[in-house]
Amino acid sequence: MSLIKSCQTQKFEELLVRKGNAEMRIKLGVRSTKVLQILIGVLMRCWVFAGLTILACILVYWTYGKLFAFLLLCLAIIGIFYHIEDNLLFHPDMPAHSRIFVPVPSMFGMPYESVNVRSSDGTLIHLFFIRQPGPLAIRVPTVLFLHGNAGNMGHRLQNVLGLYQNLQCNVLMLEYRGYGLSQGNPTEAGLCMDAKIALDYLASRSDINHKEIIVFGRSLGNITCDYIVNLNKMPERLRISNC
Repeated sequence: MSLIKSCQTQKFEELLVRKGNAEMRIKLGVRSTKVLQILIGVLMRCWVFAGLTILACILVYWTYGKLFAFLLLCLAIIGIFYHIEDNLLFHPDMPAHSRIFVPVPSMFGMPYESVNVRSSDGTLIHLFFIRQPGPLAIRVPTVLFLHGNAGNMGHRLQNVLGLYQNLQCNVLMLEYRGYGLSQGNPTEAGLCMDAKIALDYLASRSDINHKEIIVFGRSLGNITCDYIVNLNKMPERLRISNC
């Protein structure tokens, strides 16, 4: 009997152990499932976040990439126009042979002096000084004539003839650098330097009325007129005329 009881007790204990192991496996399985679910949830959230991040990067690149490309294009166009603006503004070769042949005032019956002066940067500048005869020259005004953006100063002699005859004034015609017989290449800064040296040349003459100097600019000449107006020490005797 004792042997039978011992066997039954052992079997019962084995059943309890198996039951306990099964319960532990079930608990471990449940825990593993929960951990796996948590990991999957985290991964899903990370994947959604990563996807949204990638999408945002693509949208930003697509939007600002186009904007950046557009800005680069605008800068390139500005750079091109900056380098060719002188060619668009200045036309010293129109009409043909303008850099070779310059009509002279004597062709219109006006006495003149052909003058060459050096600008502040050493560029040789060509001038025509047309003076009224005799003592009249020192009593009448002197006009500094600044021509337009094409041709040379000889192409404006008909305009100067009207000033010379109708106003009875002296006329100093400035031929900008790069135009006619003047050296160099035309630039806005260069034109201003040339206008300044022309005024200095008039100031150096003793046979004109320094109290009556008129600066007359046509077309491109307005630029140099504005420069002369804005000179820090602009003489009070200067009169500015734009056309």
